Amino acid sequence: MAIFRMVSQLGLLLIGCAAVTAAQTSNAVPQASLEEKNFPRVEVTGGLTYANLRLPTLSERQNAVGWGTSVTGNVTRHFGFTGDFSGNYKPKCANNDVDCILRELLSTQLVRYSSYQFMGGPQVRFGSERFSGFAHALFGGIRHRVTLLDTSTGEQTVIKPGPQFAMAYGGGLDWNLGQNVGIRLIQVDFIPVRENPTWTHNVRIQGGVVFRFGWKK
Repeated sequence: MAIFRMVSQLGLLLIGCAAVTAAQTSNAVPQASLEEKNFPRVEVTGGLTYANLRLPTLSERQNAVGWGTSVTGNVTRHFGFTGDFSGNYKPKCANNDVDCILRELLSTQLVRYSSYQFMGGPQVRFGSERFSGFAHALFGGIRHRVTLLDTSTGEQTVIKPGPQFAMAYGGGLDWNLGQNVGIRLIQVDFIPVRENPTWTHNVRIQGGVVFRFGWKK
């Protein structure tokens, strides 16, 4: 899957940067707990995502992979506001996945899709020096795009409804490698989407690297 390989390489690069930063942090800063250091003003996260989506015109739920990033401004040690952004896309067939390639070749209709989420809201954080958890309630929008290609006629149909209201309720767990860097082991969000006159429901799972800046003494 070309997209998945690309985001995987990006994820490995981010993790490598995190390891280097953690090593530098452990040498330059005494090992003090996150509680003693109070809290960072800003946290930036980047990583990979998997989503299970309900998309317009498609009768079955679809799987997608992609990227996710967030920026959190902390007001106190345990409370802040988060801006969350992600993009998810239909996985392409792997080079050695013969069944998938044959299905694509024999299909009378090729389907491609993408989904972008952009939300923000309050977040609470709790935990210890080594591991910390968080939970949030986010509000914003989601935008889908579905492309259908009729292989017999070459006719292409693009369905791209405007931004729709969406929410994300979820949380996750971080492994703190040092004062300024950590690994987001998992983040899970339940995402209701308003599609008049009904609601649809998506699920998103992600992980990545967390960078922390501006520690408040």
